[in-house]
Amino acid sequence: MTTLSNRKWQRKHWLATCLALGLLVLLSGCWLKIIDTPRYTQDTSYYCGAASAQMVLDSENLGIYVSPQSDIYNYIHSHNLCTGWYSDPEGLKDALNHYVAGAALFNWYAPFNQDDANNKLAYTIDYYGVPPIALIYGSAHWVVVSGVYTSDQPTSTPAYDIYAFYVNDPWYGTSTLGEDRYIDIRSWNDDIFTGGSWCGAPGSPRYISVVDPDPPTRAKINYPAVLKRRTSIFKPEEIRNMTSQFLEKILASKELTNHYSEETIKKLSVATIGEPKLVSRLDKKLDAYYTVPLMAADQKAASMVQGAVLYDAYSGQFREMSVVDDAVSYIMLDNKDYALKTFYRKFDPSRSGVRELIGFELVWAPSEQSRSPYQPLWQAKGTTTDSKIPVVLAYMSQSGQITKTLTPLAESKLKGGGN
Repeated sequence: MTTLSNRKWQRKHWLATCLALGLLVLLSGCWLKIIDTPRYTQDTSYYCGAASAQMVLDSENLGIYVSPQSDIYNYIHSHNLCTGWYSDPEGLKDALNHYVAGAALFNWYAPFNQDDANNKLAYTIDYYGVPPIALIYGSAHWVVVSGVYTSDQPTSTPAYDIYAFYVNDPWYGTSTLGEDRYIDIRSWNDDIFTGGSWCGAPGSPRYISVVDPDPPTRAKINYPAVLKRRTSIFKPEEIRNMTSQFLEKILASKELTNHYSEETIKKLSVATIGEPKLVSRLDKKLDAYYTVPLMAADQKAASMVQGAVLYDAYSGQFREMSVVDDAVSYIMLDNKDYALKTFYRKFDPSRSGVRELIGFELVWAPSEQSRSPYQPLWQAKGTTTDSKIPVVLAYMSQSGQITKTLTPLAESKLKGGGN
């Protein structure tokens, strides 16, 4: 868990990233609000609601530090409205209201329309300056929405374009990518904030969040056009060139100089673009993305990265970006030979009835084994002594954990926790 001494993260870091990204898409307008929100890693596999509440309570306009997470979780769980949940919207709302003790007021919001839900997230950030909490991947996982990037201020216009959300994901900590995420609105809508069910309410999916209780303005939301999908995937070199231009424009922006720390600018300026890694989606047929590692310089260990950029493999559409303050190891993704040796060391084919290993590729789907696209899994395929037909033998995570099957988050035993 992030310690108290370093729990306040760099708002300058995110602000610069957003303004620089705006230069890339040549937007006609830009409105940005990011709430200074500490990043806390959930203490258990099912404390995402508690960790998200901890972040919101300690955000810049509240400043209420509550620990341990177990106290927050126990309060949430004891106030859940429905069974079958670790943290449900009612329990999470009650916990926030309990700990703020009148300093703010929260309620849950669960419309059928995704646009209404996105508008409510933006409205809460804009008008109240407090980050909302959103339920993603169906009804599986809570994250904090710490910022929004639009064409115009959401509370003062009848219509606006929405470009991206900034997300603090409690599942991942400072030793991995994915804790802080700049998410393109198309990825947010299509892959992340997908809607789910709660308490057996009819008419699912509902797009659920814990936000301020007041009704938002009825602004019309517009979304940027989606790039046309190719019939074949982009070549890695094309993706590398796109990433090179991406970083060049970021580093050349005046906003970057004004809002990044000198140390962060130096690290990004000397980072090199690693080999794009193709990742196939298991939950979506004929869908894949590239993970492009930003290799940290002056590191003794191999495959250390300062961040990563994700692109759709068929359209070249920018999807996400995540940057860490201190370089982290990405060797299990960056070095296939190393990953394969690790797999053989942990999964003995001779003892598993394997005749031949015929495939070792990166895959991903929202699952209990990985909740972030920055942490894809290695999928091993092969034939066995029982059959010559290739089958999936096992999956290996970036931390080297082996599992025979993946558990989709939608099939989690309890909701609002993902495990």
